[in-house]
Amino acid sequence: MTPYKLLWLDKAIISLEQIRAIIEQVSQSENIALRIVQNIFDGVQRLTIYPRVGREINEITGLRRFVIGHYYIFYRVFEEKKLVQIERIMDHRQDSSFLA
Repeated sequence: MTPYKLLWLDKAIISLEQIRAIIEQVSQSENIALRIVQNIFDGVQRLTIYPRVGREINEITGLRRFVIGHYYIFYRVFEEKKLVQIERIMDHRQDSSFLA
């Protein structure tokens, strides 16, 4: 099986940076924040092998959601390009109803 490529949209990168900043502020630890971000990166990397592991939350747009710890990874799969596009990352405690 050929691995899929990952494409991170700017809003996904920005949301991950915001998550890192909040964790660092709350925990007062850069190491904790970086460890959580690394866990998210490692989890997202699994999508290159198992791109359909996340639940499809919008059949029309193909938006999918994959859970890593407290975080939702919103993404789309483009079969013809063998591409997983990371749309956004959110803490599951945030309201994500607008994405459905």
